[in-house]
Amino acid sequence: MRRFGAAVAACALVLSPAAPVAAAAGGAVTIGYPADGQTVGAGPLTVTGSVALGGAQAQVVYAVDVSGSTASAPGEDCSGDGVVTAELDDFNQDESVGDTLDCEISGVVSLTAALRAVPGAQNRITVGLIGFGDDAVMADLDPGTATTAFTAPGASGGDSSEDSGGDAGRGRGVVPRITAVAGSLTRGTIGRETPQYAGSGTGFQRPLDVAATAFTTTGPRWIFLLSDGLAPVPDTSAVVAAGVRVRTFAVGTAATCAKGSALAVIAAATGEVCVRVEDPSRLRSGIGPAGIREVTVERDGRPPFPATVDGIGDFAAPVGTIGTGVHRIVVRVVFSDGRTAEARRWFTGRSGTRYVALGDSFSAGEGLEPYDDLLCHRSAKAWPSQIRLPGGREPVASDVVACSGARVVNAGTRQMTKTYHGRPTAIPLQNTSLGTDADLVTLTFGGDDVGFAEILMHCATRSRCMDGAFIEAGGRSVSLDDWTRVRIALAQNELGGLYRQIRSRVRPDTTIVAATYPHPLRIGRRPCAEGTLIAEDERRWIAGRIDEFDDAMLERAPGSGVLVADVRKDFAGHAVCDRDSWIGGLRTRRATDLSGDVTGAASFRPGEEGARRYAAVVSRRIAARPAALPAYRMGWRSDGGASAAESVAKPGAAAVRAAQRAEGTARTGPIRTAVSPALRAATRGSAFPAPVRAKRPPVPDALRKAVAATRITPVVVGDAAAMRHLRSCGSDVVRTEHVPFAAEGFTARSAVTIRLTGERAKDRTLATVTADDQGRATGWVRMPPDLPTGTISGLEVRGPNPAKGTTLGFAVLRGTDRSACVAHARKAGLLAATPPSLDSSAATRPPMTGAEEPGALPRTGDPGWLFPAALTGIAMIALGSLLVTATIRRRVR
Repeated sequence: MRRFGAAVAACALVLSPAAPVAAAAGGAVTIGYPADGQTVGAGPLTVTGSVALGGAQAQVVYAVDVSGSTASAPGEDCSGDGVVTAELDDFNQDESVGDTLDCEISGVVSLTAALRAVPGAQNRITVGLIGFGDDAVMADLDPGTATTAFTAPGASGGDSSEDSGGDAGRGRGVVPRITAVAGSLTRGTIGRETPQYAGSGTGFQRPLDVAATAFTTTGPRWIFLLSDGLAPVPDTSAVVAAGVRVRTFAVGTAATCAKGSALAVIAAATGEVCVRVEDPSRLRSGIGPAGIREVTVERDGRPPFPATVDGIGDFAAPVGTIGTGVHRIVVRVVFSDGRTAEARRWFTGRSGTRYVALGDSFSAGEGLEPYDDLLCHRSAKAWPSQIRLPGGREPVASDVVACSGARVVNAGTRQMTKTYHGRPTAIPLQNTSLGTDADLVTLTFGGDDVGFAEILMHCATRSRCMDGAFIEAGGRSVSLDDWTRVRIALAQNELGGLYRQIRSRVRPDTTIVAATYPHPLRIGRRPCAEGTLIAEDERRWIAGRIDEFDDAMLERAPGSGVLVADVRKDFAGHAVCDRDSWIGGLRTRRATDLSGDVTGAASFRPGEEGARRYAAVVSRRIAARPAALPAYRMGWRSDGGASAAESVAKPGAAAVRAAQRAEGTARTGPIRTAVSPALRAATRGSAFPAPVRAKRPPVPDALRKAVAATRITPVVVGDAAAMRHLRSCGSDVVRTEHVPFAAEGFTARSAVTIRLTGERAKDRTLATVTADDQGRATGWVRMPPDLPTGTISGLEVRGPNPAKGTTLGFAVLRGTDRSACVAHARKAGLLAATPPSLDSSAATRPPMTGAEEPGALPRTGDPGWLFPAALTGIAMIALGSLLVTATIRRRVR
C-alpha cells in the first residue's frame, strides 16, 4: 500500500504542470529542451534554453558596402549551391551576376537565417540595415506608410502582429522584410521601401556613426559590416564608448582581414573579429555573451555541468549520457551583478531510436482521417508513422510535429496560429522538438510557401492557367507562370537556412532526410478530368514547377548534411488520373466552422497507398545513407585578424567518396549538370569549377517585389445548412444558394472582391465586402441562377494586404441540380432573397461527426490543459499522501 501511494505521488510530480521559473528582478531562465514531461531518447543529452536579460532586446545593424568597387569580380557562386545562375546569384537583379555586392547580400541572408533560428528571436532580436558608400543611410523596413528602422529577423508581413511572432491572418509570405530590402541594394542606392542614395565612394566613418545613433535598445548591440575593405581606417571611439561591437566581413577577391587592414582594425577596436568570407551562404551570426556570469545545469543531483551562452542569453549544456526512467534537471544562472535565477524540469528517458517528423500537410497526413490532432490534422496513417529502419520489421516510433499548412518559418521562427471552434491556438515551433537525442529527422517543407495546392485549385477552373493574369505589378499583369517561377526562387533561398537550423539542433551523426514532392497529375496525352478538364500542357507545366522546386532541395541539402529522398520516380504512373493513383484528387468539402483554419481540404495529397510508398522511399534512403557526410560549420576563415576564427573543415578523400555516393540519388531535369555543394566543397579548388548556366532575362524589381508581397490565404467556404444543424448536401451547392465564406490576411477596412471562376461559370464578381479591423473578410455570396452543374467552379477571394501586395485565396465548389439538395437548401432558408442569420453558437460549434467526441479539445499547444492538469496533479498528490499516511498508521498499530 505504501509503495502504491508513493508511486501515485511520483506520477503526480510528472503529470503536474511545470514548476514556475524562479526569476530574479530583471532576469529569468527558461528551459527550452527537453520540455517538461517530455520523453527523450536515452543517450547523450544537451540541455538548451534561454536567459532573459531584464527584457532588453538585442539589436544588429547590417552595414553593407554599396560603393562602386562592389561591382568587381562577377561570376562568384554567392548562393552556395554549386552553380552560378542569374536566378540565384544575381541577388539584386542588376544583371551583374555574382559580383561582390551580390555576395554581400547573400551574407545578409545567411546571417539573418541564423538569427531567425534563435529560440524566441521574434521577441528578443531586431535587425536594421544601412547602405553606405561615401555617405550612409538607414533603410526603411516598413512596406506600409510608416517608417521602420528595425524589425524582427523573420518578419515578412506588413503588420505588427507578424513581428510579435504570430501568423497574422495566416496569409503566407515568403521573404523576411530585412532580406527583401537587402535585395534592393544596388550601386550607391537602397531601392526599397523608401529609395535612398548612399554615394559611390567608400568610407567607413559614416556607417559607424549612423548605426551608433540608430540603436533603440539598452541591450547588446552589434554592427555587422560587410565590405571589400577598400577605405581608410575610421575613428571608432564613439562606438567603443557606446559599448557597440563591430564585426567585419571581408567580401570579394581583393578583401582582406590581414593585420593592419581597415576591417581588422575596426573589429579589434571593439573586441570583435574580422571574418574573411569564402562562402557567404554559410555565414553564422553567433554573438558573444553579455550580462551573464555563468550558467550551470545539474542533472539528477550530479555536479553541475557548465553551459555555453551567446550574447542574447541562449545557452547549451551537454549533461552526459542519460538512461531510461525519470530525470530531473536544475538550471542556475548567475548574472554579472550577482543576482541569480533558477528553473527545474522533469523528463523521461527511453531506449531505442528517437525519430522526429517535421513538415507540412504531406508529413502530417492531411486527408488520411481520422485525425489524432484536430488542429494540425496529424494522422496515424501518415508516412512518418510507417518508416522502417534498416533490419527493422516494425515501423519505428515517431514524434510527429508536422502541421498541415506549415511553412519554412514555422519550423524555427514564427508560430502558426490555428483556430478550432472559435478558439485560436498557437502551434509550437517545430524545431523545439529537436535535441541531441534525436537519431532521425524527416521533413517536407516548401510546398505551402510556394502555394502549390492553391495553384492546382486555380488551374482546375481555368484554361491555360499558366498564361493568364494572376497579379498586377507596376501597372502590368503578371502571368501565373512568371509569378510561380519567382515565388519558387524566393522560397528555395529559404531552404538552406532551414536545413542549417535543423542541423544545428541535433548531433553531427543524426540522420536528416528531406522528402521531395511528387507530380500530382498524370503527364501524357490522355485526358485528365479532375472536376474539369486539365489540359496536357497545363499538367506538364505544373510538373515542371514542382521539378524546379524539388531540384532546389537536391542542390541545397547536401551542404548541411541533409539527405534527400526523391519520390518522383516511384510515384510516376500513380498520379491523379492514372489508373492506379496514390494521390487524392480535388476535394470540395465545405466547412461547418467558419472560424476554423481550413488548409487545402486535402486536395492532391497522398492517400493511404501514397503514404505507404512515401515511407518506402524514405526508408530506402535511410538505409542507403553514406557512412559520413562532410560537415561544415562556418563559411569563413581568419586572415590574421583580431582573433583566430574557426576555419572551414577540408574533408579528405573519404569525405569526397561519401559525397560522391550521395550524388547517386536519382535526379531529373537541369540538376543533372550540377555539382552538389557537398562534393564541390570536398574538392574545393580542384576539378569542379562552378558551371554557369544559360542566363535568363533578369526579373524586374517591381515583379520580384510584387511576388514577395503576395499572400496566399485559405478560404473557408461554409455549409450553412449543417451549421444550423439541418440536413445538407455537404460539398454540393445549388443555384441561387447563399454560401457563407471567410478569409484573412487583408488590409484592415479594405475592399475584398469575391469572384466565381471557371470556363462554364463565365468569370464574374459575386460580391465585394469590407475587411474588418483585423483584416478578416467574412460574409455571404449568392450563387448565380446559371451556376454550372455537374462540374467544378472556383471561388476566388482577392484584396490588398499590409505589405502593399495582394492577398489571394482559392476554393472550389461543385454545382448540382439534384432535387433533394434543392429541398435541403430551401428548408434551411438559403434560397430566400436574403441569407439567414447564423448565431455565434452555430458558427463556432459544428454538428458532431464520427471523428469528434463531445467536449473534445485540440491537442497541440492548447493552454486549456493547464488548469485541469493542475487539479489532477493536486488531487493525485493528496491521494498519494493519504494512502501513505494510512499505511504508516496501520504499521504503528
